[in-house]
Amino acid sequence: MGIHFGKKFLLALAILFSPIAFLCAGEEDLLVSKPSQVSPSIYLDPSQRSKEVKDLIASTFDKISKSKPIWNFNGVTHYNLMGIDDHKLVKNIIHRNIDKQKEFYFLDIGAGNCAWATGVVNFLNQQPDLFNDITIHIISLTGEHYDTIPVPESNFCKVYNLCSFEIENLSDSLQKRGLDFNNKIDLIVSNYCFMHLHDPSGTFVQAYNLLRPYTGIMVLDGFPLHYDDDPDLTKDFASATKEFLQSTQVPFLMSTYVARDDISHHGIYPFMIQRPDQTPCQLSYMYAGLEKRTVNRDWVAGGVTILKKVASANFNKDNFKREGYNLGYPAMLEFEKSLFKN
Repeated sequence: MGIHFGKKFLLALAILFSPIAFLCAGEEDLLVSKPSQVSPSIYLDPSQRSKEVKDLIASTFDKISKSKPIWNFNGVTHYNLMGIDDHKLVKNIIHRNIDKQKEFYFLDIGAGNCAWATGVVNFLNQQPDLFNDITIHIISLTGEHYDTIPVPESNFCKVYNLCSFEIENLSDSLQKRGLDFNNKIDLIVSNYCFMHLHDPSGTFVQAYNLLRPYTGIMVLDGFPLHYDDDPDLTKDFASATKEFLQSTQVPFLMSTYVARDDISHHGIYPFMIQRPDQTPCQLSYMYAGLEKRTVNRDWVAGGVTILKKVASANFNKDNFKREGYNLGYPAMLEFEKSLFKN
């Protein structure tokens, strides 16, 4: 079962130069963008959040970590973000990299009652063509409190259900638990989580840096993005999301079809990115305050960070042309063929 492209699934970016394979390319095959040499201080850095934002994150987490809310997707074992079968994607990643590694890491950010991890384990347990000499780590991060969550049995899967986890301080929270996943995660999924965060962009930076260089991918729902030069909150977030993804200067695909538009007229736009090299996430933004007005109806209570574009490091489309990038539809056709050919 492949990814289904229809009229509603439009181009992420129409730069039609030498095509690249999105996931199927090996390290030596990837065309890697070379970010311009600029001072690291101009890149978005979650440690530079204002006290106001830090306090808001802390107070929200304090409330969530003491509760066990019932949310709409608790118990869901498939997210099917971007129209992709999660379980087949996990298996495909394992098969593609089995010659280079024996340990695999899959991370669900905002996991609720951790049903996605259980679904993946149960699926992998039924696959007779998986090798017994591999170890598969499946990590679920949920801000809510759960007394116990059943862990499925497996001979080769290790499951980490981390409850009362402060997702917006992702790096520090992992470190406090003695876990080092930097540059190790093969796949990150996140369903309806980032859209509820006060600083989704800063959390994105932390998540990106967990991805395995050259092969790690992240698939998640979009999130509200506010720029200091565009205060219109009634807009559709498609253009803001596209600009944000372009600023990452890494391969991506964005769906401009919002299947869940019943939640808000603003809409959120799922996307997929790949980490093409060892370069940490370099977003040419800085924090410029907190948007406190009604944000996406009731998605975020208290506000969302505002981003200011750093002029000296603005995204340059010409760089993509020179590097031979093709982030649009033709590249994803190659991805689709490769991803589900087995």
